[in-house]
Amino acid sequence: MSDTVVLEVIGGPMDGLRGCIDRKGTVGRKVGNSLSLALDEEVSGRHAEIVKEGHDWCVRDLNSTNGTFHLNEKLQAGRSYPLNMHDVLLVGSTVLEVDSGREGEACIPFSESSFSDPRTLYSMTSRLERVWDHFFGSSDEDRPLDRCFCDVDRLFLAMMEIAGETTDAGFDCIRQIKSPGRYRIIAPWLVNVPEENLAVCRIGPLTVASRVWKVLSLAAERKKEAIGIGDVLGAILEEGGSLAARYIRKDKRFMEAFGMKLRRGASDQTVIDIVRTAEKSPASAASPSDGQHRTQPSLSSPGLKNPAVPPSTPGLVDEHWKSFGQRLERLVSGFLDDAVNPVASQQDFHPPGLEKKLEEVLAAGSGDPQVSNQQVKHYLDTLYNLLVLILASQRDGYRAFADYFCTRLETTVHEIQESRALLPMGKKSVDVEELLSKVKAVRRTMDTEGISETIVRDIIKKKIQQLGL
Repeated sequence: MSDTVVLEVIGGPMDGLRGCIDRKGTVGRKVGNSLSLALDEEVSGRHAEIVKEGHDWCVRDLNSTNGTFHLNEKLQAGRSYPLNMHDVLLVGSTVLEVDSGREGEACIPFSESSFSDPRTLYSMTSRLERVWDHFFGSSDEDRPLDRCFCDVDRLFLAMMEIAGETTDAGFDCIRQIKSPGRYRIIAPWLVNVPEENLAVCRIGPLTVASRVWKVLSLAAERKKEAIGIGDVLGAILEEGGSLAARYIRKDKRFMEAFGMKLRRGASDQTVIDIVRTAEKSPASAASPSDGQHRTQPSLSSPGLKNPAVPPSTPGLVDEHWKSFGQRLERLVSGFLDDAVNPVASQQDFHPPGLEKKLEEVLAAGSGDPQVSNQQVKHYLDTLYNLLVLILASQRDGYRAFADYFCTRLETTVHEIQESRALLPMGKKSVDVEELLSKVKAVRRTMDTEGISETIVRDIIKKKIQQLGL
């Protein structure tokens, strides 16, 4: 079996993220993991370890708070469990698929663009812009929990609902993606996992998953003018990794209706006509063939507010915001405390811009609700900006270390390459071409695997200094 394994996020707030592990690596929320899932608050700092033992790959839970699940079993901490290719793991609220590493396969890192509005980067038709209004149009206070992150599945459902101007499903693939058992297409055992464990949503600024950016990039490459719903649908099928793509390909009626239209770039009007025709068809009222469906709200419903967060109820939304803010406060403070002083158990460091705790911010503006809301919004914006800084520091750490180390080695190789001589290394001699190949492999590893926490801490400190905080 290969010495490299790929972990890809196929469900959760960091959908589409992909990391490579060479013989041994970790998954967790902190910086320094081979795959950092910093936006999933249900994931522990060091959650699980993926390691090659002999000829086999294994997974070990690292005494995580919420556990690691594999084949409908909660793993015992510290014990090794065998992994096969295409197995699925549940860590926190993130679903991971295990695959073999392939030569030249690009990994997908976290990017600050996850907090950006795609409409500022891509030219879109008015109908596709309406889809993004569905996610960004509401204020943070009024946004239902199901709109706090956008993955490809939610984007697909929103496009179908905007096209049909209804929340009624017109195709089996739409009903299946809305179903709590939607992950059964890749791992039947996930049907038995409680829904709240698979899709934990938090109040706060919208996060756009990495896979969505990949899909939008593919759509833009195929079309010079403004991209529309049809272009994005075609890109979803081309990318192929989302649950939406997997269900669409299995929906014979959907594929027959759209046929080659998506490959050619169907217009928005074509998509609208097909979706509305499907909704009027008797076949659209048929019940799902899978008997394991349970009644639940859709993943995204443009016209509905989440009943758990009625904005008209005084005080209730504030409590949700307070709970969300406190969790995020602990997350960011922990990261920055660790960067400034990773040894001391008691920290006396106040993260920049967060000299007061959320409780103090709420107390200071308690006399004027409008002032209090503005202060809390500013406080949460600061938390998110610092979280982006932390994640960007980890990515910069990869580059800084790889560029320094690999450039030095490549320079040495090129200096002796003209003579085609052997490079003495202690008692052994290594052929120049072989060494150059190894140097390139080291660069790929540095790009994909992980980086020393010490390096990331130093970069975080420098970024804080550059901000003048």
